[in-house]
Order: sequence, then C-alpha cells, then structure tokens
Amino acid sequence: MMSAIGEEEEEEEDMTTSPLQFRLAPTGPWYVRRQQIAVLQDPSPLSRCVASIQSKPLGQARILTAYKRQAAWLWVWWDGRFGWLDTRGLEERGWSCEALPAGAPADPRETFAGDTFLGPRRCFFVVGPDIGGFLATNGMTTIPALIVFFATMRSREDLLGPRGSPSAFVALRTTLAALYGTTMFLLWRAALTEPGILPRNPPDAKPALPSGCADAPDLKICHTCNIVRPARSKHCGSCNNCVEVFDHHCPWLGTCVAKRNYAWFSLFLMSEVVLIAYVCLVTALRFKAEYDKLVAASGAAAASSSSRPPPPPAPSSGN
Repeated sequence: MMSAIGEEEEEEEDMTTSPLQFRLAPTGPWYVRRQQIAVLQDPSPLSRCVASIQSKPLGQARILTAYKRQAAWLWVWWDGRFGWLDTRGLEERGWSCEALPAGAPADPRETFAGDTFLGPRRCFFVVGPDIGGFLATNGMTTIPALIVFFATMRSREDLLGPRGSPSAFVALRTTLAALYGTTMFLLWRAALTEPGILPRNPPDAKPALPSGCADAPDLKICHTCNIVRPARSKHCGSCNNCVEVFDHHCPWLGTCVAKRNYAWFSLFLMSEVVLIAYVCLVTALRFKAEYDKLVAASGAAAASSSSRPPPPPAPSSGN
C-alpha cells in the first residue's frame, strides 16, 4: 500500500491549491486482465459508482490527480467527473498505487488521455482499446494469404499445369507477396496512427462557446473532456476521447477512424479488396489446372482402353 496515505488519518485534507499526482499501475504481465476500479460518489464502499478505471491494452500505467484526501480515499477527476477512489486492496485486484514526487516529470505515455502512447505525434502512436479486433484482422488477412502462397501456389505444375510458363508462375507469387505486404503496411499504419485525439482541459477549466455561437449545431461542450468540441468532432465512447473530424470507431482496426488516419484506412480497404480478388483469381487458376489434369487423365484412360485388342472369344462347348 502507499506510504503517503495513513490509515489513521480520518479528517478530509483539501489539496485543491496544490493537488498531488498518483501513479496507478497494473501489476503482473500486460496480457493479464485486471479488475476495474470503481470511482464512487462518496468515500464509502456503499456509495454509488460514478465512473470506472480500467487498464490500458498494453498494461501501461495511468496518472491520476487527487484534489482531496481522506484516510485511504482520494478525490480524483476521472472521465469528466469527480469521485472518490479507495486505494485499499488494490494489490488483490492487480493494481499498485504510489504518490509521485511534487514537480517530478511524468511519463507522457502515462499522462496521455488515449489508451496506449507509443511514439511521437502524427507517427505510429496509439493502440486503441479493441486490440483483440486488430489482432483478428491481422490473422484473417495473413492466414489465407499464407495458405494460398504455400499450398495453392506450391509449384508451377499445380497452378498452371505442365505447360505453364515459369516466369508467369514467379510473377504470380511475387504479385501476391507484394499485395500482402502493402495491405499489412496500410493496416498497421491506419491502426497505429493517432486519429486526431483532442487534448483535455483540467477540471478547473470552464469551457464556453464563442460569442454568437450559442446556437451553432457543430460546436458543443464535452463535459467529459471539459473542452469545446470543434465542428465534425465527437466524443468516442469506446476510446473515451474527443476525436477531431470523427468518422466512426472501427473495432476491427482497434481505434477510431478520423482526421489523421482516414486516408490510410481508405487505402487499406482498397488494398484488402484487391488482395481478396487476387486470392480468388489464383484459386480459380488452381481449380482449372486440377480440372485439366482430370480431363487429361480420363482421355488417356479412354485412349488406352480403345487401343487394346479385343479379347478372344470364349470356346464353345460341343455336345
């Protein structure tokens, strides 16, 4: 348990003027699913839950800012609302909580409002909450391509027949490898590019619509992120962030499709369609080659049976 919180301290400590930051980190391997942590309305286990904190897909920590403290309870700002967090028994639920020194620089991968921070902005940057869907898309693209490459296109005779051109066989395999590589590159680029997440404001900010824009349908205040959302922006419930020029949340991509990755997503869809069509074409060539083999085999069997001399007549038995 954290040493900064004493069990004997029962009175409420107001830290609004100098709030403290706490690092809430999951323990154990990243692939272990942790229990969600409830944020309650009052410092009581029987109080109503107003929000919940869950682990990031790759097990990175989260940074919480506490504005009040009462014994083992922290009054934190989370998911657009204030609530009380009970720090007792976190180890049993797969979490650890420690107070950060005042003025210590925080890791940007942990303070980032998105799910998982990977690198500089506008680059391979974010893994969304649906990492299972992203891995499934990789599998559904890779497994059929490998089967076609190593089984359907196993040899020139199997694909093009005995009279097939070796150069055509090499060109067909090279094209499949190029299409698969392009599709996978576009998939990863679309999934890991930061879609356009808008930074949140601190809880003490008071966002307001510009003068004369009170009736503007495209400008709205997001009370979760505490910001004024620009036009065509939306708060994604799956990613729990406001996203600029939001199109939709794609569970098979694992993240939102928005301003910065929309072009990559469109190119990925076109490349995937071309790859599927090419796999169907190669499969049709293999079926044609197998059909030609069956026709040739049946013709050879018919020719060999017609060239045989007729069997001698059976001797007749005399009386």
